[in-house]
Amino acid sequence: MDINVKVTTILQPIGYTKKDGTFGARYSFIGTTTTGRYDKTIKFDVNTQERWNDFHIMVGATYNVSFDIESREWNGKWYTSCDVWKVAGLDTAGNNGNQAF
Repeated sequence: MDINVKVTTILQPIGYTKKDGTFGARYSFIGTTTTGRYDKTIKFDVNTQERWNDFHIMVGATYNVSFDIESREWNGKWYTSCDVWKVAGLDTAGNNGNQAF
């Protein structure tokens, strides 16, 4: 799935231990849709530091984000994630070219 969003917030990375015992981190950002009648706010997740570094995401910039959406149940509650696999910049109106992390 693809959507155009303007990045409003970059969240702190969340660290975790993988099944093989190594350390990993999830990087997340909040984007607001730039098309449609009503703007929607969406939280996107990037699952590796290498991919996060390649994307060069900046607050205030607009991107075309390609992602997979998935819902899963855990302990009787449902959780939905938007896992990003590609980001293409549409402008560079962000914070003077500085990435938050």
